[in-house]
Amino acid sequence: MSRPPSPSMSRRFERTPTPAQEDDDLLDEMHLPAKGYYGEYFREERKLGMGAEGSVFLATHIISGNVLGTFSSQERS
Repeated sequence: MSRPPSPSMSRRFERTPTPAQEDDDLLDEMHLPAKGYYGEYFREERKLGMGAEGSVFLATHIISGNVLGTFSSQERS
């Protein structure tokens, strides 16, 4: 017994959207976080350092008053 050949890579990832899928894609784009997410939801605590590529800050992620974590954040120059 032999098995049928696998579909080619180019055909495997092709997608022909239906009108309903196109509407869903537009809705997904509308719900993406707006530009300025970092400024809105992160509070920079202090500068940790700087180098040729930019500066690194200690930042706290806060949404609706809930602290989600503390992270280092790089600001590129």
